[in-house]
Amino acid sequence: KTEALMSSKHEMDPSLRESIIAQPDVILEDQDLMRALISANERAMGDNIVDLRGVAMKRLEARLDRLEDTHRSVIAAAYENLAGTNQVHRAVLRMLDPVEFESFLMDLGGEVASILRVDTIRLVLETVQDENDPAVKKTG
Repeated sequence: KTEALMSSKHEMDPSLRESIIAQPDVILEDQDLMRALISANERAMGDNIVDLRGVAMKRLEARLDRLEDTHRSVIAAAYENLAGTNQVHRAVLRMLDPVEFESFLMDLGGEVASILRVDTIRLVLETVQDENDPAVKKTG
């Protein structure tokens, strides 16, 4: 009897069968192939049977897709934050280089602004010094 049942089913190429048995994860990881297998199984069960596994599988797939999108967004934001942090560190290190205040001011408008990718940088200083002090007048 089993031979009669086996012969009535579609015959599979033996090399394909061996390949599937050797690497079943290839099929399990292919979403389109898994959907086709589940659909074939549902058709084989008939119209009177409702398979809740298929419904649950679709919901889980949708949830997994949303989680993967969220994961990609979080990773992208982390890389952007890291890049921004490195940019600020380079700018701060550049601001620490000058020994004199005048070269510090020149670097702010030049290399530091370039590192931070801004057009201009303004430095505001508060002091109790008199406006007529020659050092204050020199800075502009």
